[in-house]
Amino acid sequence: MEFYTQALGNVLTFWPLLAMIGATLLGVFIGALPGLNPVMAIALLLPLTYSMDPLVALAMVAGIYNGSMYGGAIPAILLRIPGTPASNATTFDGFPMADKGEAAKALKIACWSSAVVGIASAIALMTVGPLLARVTLYFGPAEYFWIAIFGMASVGVMVGSDPIKGIMAAVLGLLIGTIGIDSLSGLARYTFRQTWLLGGLDLIVVLVGLYALPPVLQLAEKCDLKGLSAAQLKLTTCRSSPVKPAR
Repeated sequence: MEFYTQALGNVLTFWPLLAMIGATLLGVFIGALPGLNPVMAIALLLPLTYSMDPLVALAMVAGIYNGSMYGGAIPAILLRIPGTPASNATTFDGFPMADKGEAAKALKIACWSSAVVGIASAIALMTVGPLLARVTLYFGPAEYFWIAIFGMASVGVMVGSDPIKGIMAAVLGLLIGTIGIDSLSGLARYTFRQTWLLGGLDLIVVLVGLYALPPVLQLAEKCDLKGLSAAQLKLTTCRSSPVKPAR
């Protein structure tokens, strides 16, 4: 317990706290751009941290990661385009709320959820993480196989009211994931002799293609190119009635 209190006191000093706040704001901006994920943000930030104090550098990395995770919810709620892979589920409830005029409420819920769950996950990582690390040492091929099967089954059940369609979507995702060079055998799979497929299909590209194109086509069909005005998206008000497009 003394170790945790000492670490908390070091983190809450001026420079680590300032670096964390600035990196969080930058991470929100990066996460709101579809196609950029937290890993890319950290990779871009990493060369800047070489000459910094380790505590400040770690605070910046943590801030930009958590900010990017929340920033991905912004296009997911407003445009039904997940900014990050983790914000894919946000499109299920966030965009319908925005369509009903509750965009501000959905953004507030996403912000508070990210903050509360981020703190809870950090505490769980510090307390339960060492115990889980010891358990995973006993995992073998059979355990990893059944965990993968459990994940596939969970997708089929949780994706909607039709488990058949969910399982079909999971199988389709599994087939897309097999494209590229096999990590075990080194053989090229489903590349059709195309060198640009050797690295596989990037998850961000697949998500943007699946979730960004349908809203664009729907907007093109409705000729609704104006969207909502800035006044209708203020975070100080939450409308309960449907929002009319700006004229």
